Amino acid sequence: MLMPITTASAALPGGSWVKHASNPVAPSPLCGVSSIFRPHVLVDTSEYKMYFNDQSSLTSTHLATSADGGLSWTCTGGTVLLPGGAGAWDESRAINATVIKDGGTYKMWYAGRNAAGTYAIGYATSGDGVIWTKHAGNPVLTIGGLGAWDSQIVREPSVVKDGGGTYHMWYAGTDNWPRFNIGHATSPDGIAWTKDSANPVLVGTAGQWDANETYAPSVVMNGGVFEMFYSGENGNRWLEGHASSPDGTVWTKDDNAILSPETTGWETGDSTDYASAVLDGGAWKLFYSGAGSGGYQIGLATLISQAQLTFRPMATSLAVGGSTDVYVDLTSVTNLYGYQFQVSYDMGKVSATGAFVDSFFDTDPDASIPPSWNASCAAGVCKFAVSKLAPATASTGSGPLAKITFTGAASGLT
Repeated sequence: MLMPITTASAALPGGSWVKHASNPVAPSPLCGVSSIFRPHVLVDTSEYKMYFNDQSSLTSTHLATSADGGLSWTCTGGTVLLPGGAGAWDESRAINATVIKDGGTYKMWYAGRNAAGTYAIGYATSGDGVIWTKHAGNPVLTIGGLGAWDSQIVREPSVVKDGGGTYHMWYAGTDNWPRFNIGHATSPDGIAWTKDSANPVLVGTAGQWDANETYAPSVVMNGGVFEMFYSGENGNRWLEGHASSPDGTVWTKDDNAILSPETTGWETGDSTDYASAVLDGGAWKLFYSGAGSGGYQIGLATLISQAQLTFRPMATSLAVGGSTDVYVDLTSVTNLYGYQFQVSYDMGKVSATGAFVDSFFDTDPDASIPPSWNASCAAGVCKFAVSKLAPATASTGSGPLAKITFTGAASGLT
C-alpha cells in the first residue's frame, strides 16, 4: 500500500508547488505600499532583493530585502524608480521591473507609460541595486507597428543572459487590451533588441486555464533549459502556470496551472498571479501576488517532487471497538525540505485520530505546519504536512512521519 510523498527538487517539469505555512511572507503594507503587487526577486550575494509595485497606484517601483531566504522582508530601498518628468516616455509609470546582476552591475528593464497611455520598455543600471540611472536612449523596446500582435502595449519584461552572452527578453504584449500574449526578443547588449519572428511565442490554449490570455512571464535558466512561469486567465480566475523551452521560442506547457487561489485564509480572491521564480542552491521558490480581502500581498511556494510512503503494518483487521496503530514511514530519503500527504478511510467502518511521530523535523526550529494539515482526521481524511526552506539544513535518512490510530466501528478495516 503506497502513498505519494514530496521532497525538494531542482528538476522541472514535474513535482508540485506547496505554499508556505507562514504566507503571506510579505504582507501589506510594506515600504508604504498598501497593496503589494508584481514582485521580481533577485538572489543577491547575501540577501534577496524584491522589486515590486503598488497595485492601487501602479506608478513607481519599490525595493525590500530579505536575509532569511524570502521568509521575511524589510523595506531597505524604499522607492527606487520613479516616473520620468513631464513629456517623458515614462511620465506616468515606471513599473514591472526585472533585474539581473551582470558582473558587478545591476541591470534593470522596466515598463514605462507616457501621458497618452502608450507603453514601452526601458533600461537602467545601478552599482548597488538601489540607486538607478536610466539609459539615455530609452525606451529600448517599443510597441509593434500597425497590425502587429503587440501594437497596443508592451510591458512585464523578464530578462536572462545565456551562457553565450546573449540577452533574452520575454514580455507581455497585446493589440486588444486586456487580451495579452507573451513575446520574445534577443539582444547582444541588453539595449538593442530584435523581436522574435515567431512572436507571440506563448498564447492561451482553448478550453484550458489560460484560454483567454497569457502574461507576466518570469524566466529562469535551468542548465540548458529556459523555465517560464507565467500568468493566465480563463474568464473568471487569474492563475500561475509553467512551460519549458530549449531555445526561448518553442514552449511546452504543463498540463495544468501550478498555483490557484484558496477558499480560506489571506488569498480568497480570484488571483494568484504575477509571480517571480528563483532557483537558489537547488531550491526552487515562487514568490507570487495573492489577492484577498486585504488587497494584494506576496506569498511563497516551493517546488517538491514525488517519492513514496509506506504503511506499517500493510494490512490489519479490527473488531468493533478494537484499536490499532498504523505508521506512515519514509525510507532512504535525501534532500528533504518538506512533505504533504493525506490518508483516506471509511468512516462507516472505523474512526481515526492522527499524530506526528516525525523523526525528520520533530525538533527542527525551522519547520512549520499548515493549520489545516496538523495531523487532523475528519470527514474520512487524515492530513499531515511539514515544510521548511533552504538555507535550512535538509533532512536525510529513514523513519516514521505519522501514526494513525484506527478504532473499529463495524467489521473490517479499509
